[in-house]
Amino acid sequence: MTRYVIQLSKISIFTILILFCNLLLSTDDKKDSEIMGYPQLSYATETGFVGGMQIYYLYRPRSNPYPIPRNKLILDAKYSQKKQFYSRFEPEFYLFQGDYYFNALISYMNWPSEYYGIGNNSKEENEESYTPEMVNISIDFKKIFGKVNISALYDFEHFQILKSEEDGVLATGMIPGSEKHLISGTGAALEWDSRDNTNFPTKGEYVSLKGILYRKFLGSDYSFEKLTLNMRKYFTLSKSQWLAIQFFSGKIFGDYPFPQLFQLDDFSRGYITDLFRDTNITASRLEYRTFPFRTSLLNNVGFVAFAEAGQVAENLKSYALGEIKLSGGFGLRYSLFPKERLNLRFDVGFGKDSMNISVGGGEEF
Repeated sequence: MTRYVIQLSKISIFTILILFCNLLLSTDDKKDSEIMGYPQLSYATETGFVGGMQIYYLYRPRSNPYPIPRNKLILDAKYSQKKQFYSRFEPEFYLFQGDYYFNALISYMNWPSEYYGIGNNSKEENEESYTPEMVNISIDFKKIFGKVNISALYDFEHFQILKSEEDGVLATGMIPGSEKHLISGTGAALEWDSRDNTNFPTKGEYVSLKGILYRKFLGSDYSFEKLTLNMRKYFTLSKSQWLAIQFFSGKIFGDYPFPQLFQLDDFSRGYITDLFRDTNITASRLEYRTFPFRTSLLNNVGFVAFAEAGQVAENLKSYALGEIKLSGGFGLRYSLFPKERLNLRFDVGFGKDSMNISVGGGEEF
């Protein structure tokens, strides 16, 4: 199993990409296909400067007439000043005239990182450097019943630490998940989705209740459960202004490895990656969005301002109002595909004594 996973990390992403492209180029509507690539450049305290490339290919199969969204292929690769590498291939398909949806994420990461401990009060001075290698495959196959969707889920991850500090806690093996391991889990999700656009919603709601069980009979080295609730609401303020709100809560039960813990920086753009992580999380976000220009030269340019609050905890009793972490910031948007409002995102986030800059494709939520 291990040798297979290592081979997958090095060649399968590109092999799968070629096979998909060969299939799609023979079945899509050439009049409704677009390809776009853009460079990535960002800076964060824990990475230094990051450079890379992200490529999008959008196409419409002949069997999926408008208004069914176009199918999408994403290929992403980036490399940091600190010799970190990440790549992913993500296909997103609408099948059988939009009655079914398929999304997969295949990623490989060799990304020197820091371990600060577990909890809502981890300190930057406790930083412990290590280099993990991860291969992840996540699959979401969804049946669409109008605004109600039911998904079958699968999640696989192979994790190993290639390098760690000799006198660090990870090197002792005392932290569950610091050894080479594999997780494999399956689950389901129930969704309510009334958004008018999945890339850049301007009105509607999205509610998702998701549960995944990781078990040894599925090949997992750990047996645990992960449950999440994701709630979003979108408002149109005017023809060029919108408001987005999100509430997220998650909980992990059982025997879990530390890489699977919830991380606050996934919901708070102002905080350092991996600084706050634990088995429970709650987070809320508010974002103002605008595309104010109407000229052909600038109508693809937009702006956002956001405020975020969140907390991780060991259990429900550990939550405290005074322990909530606050962050905020602003960002720039550029529509790569104006028809779908699929945007390039450039955000600057501020937390307590920290600042991060991030670049990516699509909205945060």
